[in-house]
Amino acid sequence: MIVRQVNVVNESNRKRDVIFLFAFFILFPGFFIYHYFVGKSMIPPVLGGYFGIMAVILFPFLTIFYLKIKLRQLFLTRVEILFYLLLLVMFYTALIHFSLDSQKHYSTAIVKQTITALLFLLVCYFIGRYIRLDSKKTKLFLLMVLFSMGIIVITNTTQGMFYLRMSSIYSEYVSTYQGFARSIVVMAIVLICITKSKKVEFILYLFSLVILFLNGARTEFYCFLVSYFVYHFTLKIGNLWKEIKYVFSLFFLVLLIVIFSHHLYNYIPNNRVINLAINPFEQTSFQLRQYQINEGLETIAENPLMGDYGSYALTMGPGNAMHNFLSVWVDLGIIGLLIYIIMFLVIAFQLYKYAKLKLVENTEYRLAVFFFIFCLLAVITGKGYSYMLIGLVVGFYAQFKELVYNGKRS
Repeated sequence: MIVRQVNVVNESNRKRDVIFLFAFFILFPGFFIYHYFVGKSMIPPVLGGYFGIMAVILFPFLTIFYLKIKLRQLFLTRVEILFYLLLLVMFYTALIHFSLDSQKHYSTAIVKQTITALLFLLVCYFIGRYIRLDSKKTKLFLLMVLFSMGIIVITNTTQGMFYLRMSSIYSEYVSTYQGFARSIVVMAIVLICITKSKKVEFILYLFSLVILFLNGARTEFYCFLVSYFVYHFTLKIGNLWKEIKYVFSLFFLVLLIVIFSHHLYNYIPNNRVINLAINPFEQTSFQLRQYQINEGLETIAENPLMGDYGSYALTMGPGNAMHNFLSVWVDLGIIGLLIYIIMFLVIAFQLYKYAKLKLVENTEYRLAVFFFIFCLLAVITGKGYSYMLIGLVVGFYAQFKELVYNGKRS
């Protein structure tokens, strides 16, 4: 009888592992592959932008598995509670503003944007919470996928840029550089964290940097560039020499990029990463970001307690919120900002504490650290507060905390 119960549990765990790994593949490398085929006009854009449709399809399955697991063992970290509070504040703020806006001149688009963000955050959270990446077959498969993505980028680069929108007959349906970069970054971070060999890990880092450079998504490139060294700095807390080594390595690498950018500019003047390194203040995207920040700060100054949800849509359009974490203050007021900051502070403190306790060899810990550092840099420099990869941060962090709680330290 006991053996039968164990077999049932093992079978249930296998199903869980398959569904979460499948969801990961569909949403990240799957997104890249789909848009490559659409961009090359090999298939019509039958799934539209892809990510939203696939997230909607996957959501009920992931939710069912998540709830089944929680019914067997209810384990919630403080970070997960804060995460759910943030999602509730987002949902009710959107609902209240939609119901009060009688003319519906902008609220429909903003509410749709918020609901989409909630969906993406939850799906990423579910994946990070229960995905298992330990098997050799999984590692080899992911390695082959990232290598294939890199080959696609390199062989389809024109004048220093990988931008399929320019040549596709379905250009309006092809992802921007940011969508492709998201898939590359997620795959790169996962592979770096689950790879044991330091040499292979560094090769993966350099390879990923090259394809991000050609892809041209500047926030992803520079955040990934820096977060790798901060990640290793965190893992080496307590070893002063190694900490100093990683700081100097980062400084040296950034210096090399700045120096070589001026030389590369003559050969690939259209590359967005180089343009930002050489002429940051002359970039139209930089000027737009500054305008968005100024508008957002004005809104905060006028409404410091409650914020003014979606107000930017009236002057700049629905997609023109501040591209940093202060956008949470604009949309959700001081309560949303406090929840957001406390959530990040708790994660930072806990990850630092466990680094001091020498638990850095744990795969889930490494994933939580790297994704946390990357997302922290991203929401400071170029992403809004509802950046979907924050869901992965919360998921991987909670998965690690549960392993510690259960005494399964590796």
